[in-house]
Amino acid sequence: MELSIAIITKNRITDLGKCLASIFKQEQCEFSVLIIDNDTEKTALSVYKRFKHRNKFPIRYICEPSRGYSNARNCALGNCKLKYLAFVDDDCVLDKNWGKSGLRAIKKYDSIYVVGRTIQVNRKSLFAEVEQYIYYNWMPDYYDKTTYEIDALRIDTKNIIFNASRLKANKLQFDTRFNTYGGEDTDLGLQIKQCNLKGYYVPTMFLYHKGKLDVKAFIKKSFAYGYNCYNLYHKWSHLGECTNWDMIDGYRFYLKPRKLLNDYYCIKQNNRLKKLCYFFLIKLFNSFFIKGHYVKKRQLQNQ
Repeated sequence: MELSIAIITKNRITDLGKCLASIFKQEQCEFSVLIIDNDTEKTALSVYKRFKHRNKFPIRYICEPSRGYSNARNCALGNCKLKYLAFVDDDCVLDKNWGKSGLRAIKKYDSIYVVGRTIQVNRKSLFAEVEQYIYYNWMPDYYDKTTYEIDALRIDTKNIIFNASRLKANKLQFDTRFNTYGGEDTDLGLQIKQCNLKGYYVPTMFLYHKGKLDVKAFIKKSFAYGYNCYNLYHKWSHLGECTNWDMIDGYRFYLKPRKLLNDYYCIKQNNRLKKLCYFFLIKLFNSFFIKGHYVKKRQLQNQ
């Protein structure tokens, strides 16, 4: 057995059960499972008890009381005794060949990580549509179409397999400065890049991501993206990464008439009403993105 699959979870009992069910349907792949519960109430314990005697592969439950994305992921890394460590989110459902495809690829490339393809299943959510639209318009070419080498900024910890032995050998782990709003995966990608190590994209290693978004979640994510943007800029710009991520005069830039018109006409939607909805949500995203950016900037300046 070479692979341990870690699920970081917090108060999502139903989603966690579906995720575990898909993991235990993996074909031609041996693995162990780590449930890292980042909830001090131990809400995931009941799901663990339901699954622990029903499957032939070992499953382990750990409660990480120190809240935060990096704390939970470092807990998984510290408790992984196998060569490879995968991370999937608790609202993901894995294809039955996910593990087999990922292990085959990471051995083929002899790489420190491989990232799979994520299929969004919340297509009826306009907020999710716009989030994906913004994300892929910011960084459309995230992997080399010939070599499949992936950009360090596009590391994705809801769909990834690491060579845990190489992470530990290079003393790499998730930075706790990214505990609150995430961004710990992008930061680790840049750490890996600084060590001259590479990762690869594996389209046959795919899963389905629920990622439910409403207006409140959309605003929170927009703020988090901006917060992380400045956090990454502050840490990495002096090393030649994220150098243009400081949003100087951000509000003025996004509210310039020329910028507003350009954003509207660039939206690829034939339906005029939907195009207007896209435009409004993109401007909402811009506003809270910049707010998050300046909140983090002020925090660091006041330290």
